[in-house]
Amino acid sequence: MNAAQETVWKSGKHIPELDGVRGLAIVLVCSYRLLREIPIEEWVGGFASKLLLFGDRGVDLFFVLSGFLITGILLEAKEKNGGLKNFYARRALRIFPLYFLALAIFLVILPWAIRLPAEFEKAHQQQAYLWFHLSNLRMSYLNEWCFGPLDHFWSLAIEEQFYLVWPALVFSLSSKMLWRTTIVLSLLVPCARIVYAMSVTGSVAPDVFTLFRCDELLVGGLIAMHIRTTSAQASVPKWLPVLAAAAFALGMGMLLTGSRLLTVPYLVWSLVWASFLYLVVCSPNQSILARAMRAKWLRFFGKYSYAIYVFQAPLIAINNQYASGEKWVEWVGSPMLGFILYASLNMALTIAVALLSWNLWEKHFLKYKPQTPA
Repeated sequence: MNAAQETVWKSGKHIPELDGVRGLAIVLVCSYRLLREIPIEEWVGGFASKLLLFGDRGVDLFFVLSGFLITGILLEAKEKNGGLKNFYARRALRIFPLYFLALAIFLVILPWAIRLPAEFEKAHQQQAYLWFHLSNLRMSYLNEWCFGPLDHFWSLAIEEQFYLVWPALVFSLSSKMLWRTTIVLSLLVPCARIVYAMSVTGSVAPDVFTLFRCDELLVGGLIAMHIRTTSAQASVPKWLPVLAAAAFALGMGMLLTGSRLLTVPYLVWSLVWASFLYLVVCSPNQSILARAMRAKWLRFFGKYSYAIYVFQAPLIAINNQYASGEKWVEWVGSPMLGFILYASLNMALTIAVALLSWNLWEKHFLKYKPQTPA
């Protein structure tokens, strides 16, 4: 990491490359959601359908990045009076207004105003779990994806549950003890997940249960701790890009087999994204990777990633009532052209809603966020 980047990090200010990382994560998630409808009869569609498996790994990148950012904020807050209170205030103002607005729209307002697709009924009947960020626990208990178009809120539930406990550890433990504890936990979590997967076939719990998925958040936290203890001129180890490339190749190979492999792929992708994030943060400003993550289009998606994450899946479900992928194919007479129009329309609609969400709702709550730490 160069001196300028460390100054930015230590002061808690914004690192522009991280918007690009966030943008990459949401682009991967969007590709996963949209490529489900791609026609696989043609070779192009068959090949592209394989890529949706990689798109699902955008959630893993979000977890690693979140662990990195939030741990850094907590370490800053630990050094200041009222830091923990400010942390929770900032977290609440960023997450709650949009999340609860979305629930109100999809569970209260729209069911009263229009006829929603039948799959929304699952979420409506069990909405208490959504309002209290417990949807992932319900999924784990029932061993099924049971919230229809609002299934995706499992990942936000994990983060909210994790951050009820993690700040207490950061604030109560010394730096050395926190480092050791995090390492132990980041090793125990995947071990517990793998053991569970060996004993239960096809369970949803390894995918969504907090104690089975928080290793990526912990690994992100380890990166934050490490960077704060290195010198400004700390260089990227020469072996790290090789390790990242090898882990990526292994992860893609596992994905293409279509096998869960006892959830080992989660461990591999945790390593991939941790290496990637470390390379982004610690590479020189003019490196190819750093410049790529500062690309305007990636940072655009990064800025509006939260609203895109919240709204896209239910919007796709609603839009499918009127203009599904199959209907587009029927209208234009071409499977690939129909899919392109379908995906473009859904992406444009999602971006439009995200822009409205930011300008009319989200940014107004951010004015009330405590100014320290950043």
